Amino acid sequence: MSAVTIRPMVGTDIETVARIERQSFTSNWTTSAWVNELSNPFAIYLVAELEGEVVGHCGFHLVMDEAHITTLAVAETWRNQKLGERLLVGMLETAQTRGATSATLEVRRSNAPAQHLYQKYGFSWEGTRKGYYDGEDGDILWVRRMEDPAWKKRFTENRTRLMAVVSSD
Repeated sequence: MSAVTIRPMVGTDIETVARIERQSFTSNWTTSAWVNELSNPFAIYLVAELEGEVVGHCGFHLVMDEAHITTLAVAETWRNQKLGERLLVGMLETAQTRGATSATLEVRRSNAPAQHLYQKYGFSWEGTRKGYYDGEDGDILWVRRMEDPAWKKRFTENRTRLMAVVSSD
């Protein structure tokens, strides 16, 4: 696979990001919602770009020292190629540089690949939002202490393995 770039989302990415959202989620944001998000000073959105094409995106809201992850999606044709993990790593690195010491998200209980990815990076279950996803429960996951040396070691080891796999492709 050619080099993937993780970069900040810009307005010209919205159309492609909205298409990826439609492929990925049963309910998704409108174009105007994306425009509003990009102007929100507490919202940070990234895209994965491959050969000039946006193939995934992710984002979070920074609330004090907490990164509240709002979305992570990869275009159907590019799934199962570590792009979601690349986006998650980029997002967690960005969150930390912005002062986040913890991160949280909701994930469909039935989304086993996402559950596995988040657990790999130290997210743990802390609750349930009943019916959050069109009637399906959403699990609330947290990493409470990203400054903890054990979490940093886990993150660094996972990131190093990821980058070794990506660079060997």
